[in-house]
Amino acid sequence: MSSAVDPDSMTDQERLNEVAGILAAGFLRLKCRRGYIPDAPPDPPGPTHMATRSVPEKTAGIHRN
Repeated sequence: MSSAVDPDSMTDQERLNEVAGILAAGFLRLKCRRGYIPDAPPDPPGPTHMATRSVPEKTAGIHRN
């Protein structure tokens, strides 16, 4: 990378080289890092009474079939 600090004093080629160097360093960092393996997801909650039975068997003396 270029030793110039002020982008206004850089030539177009120096700016391009600076950006290319930053992207290359980021790419190598990404490629060399270890993969992330998440922990096992928690078990889903069990069904509740309301979730398994939404309509009562008997409602006000009327049987539902």
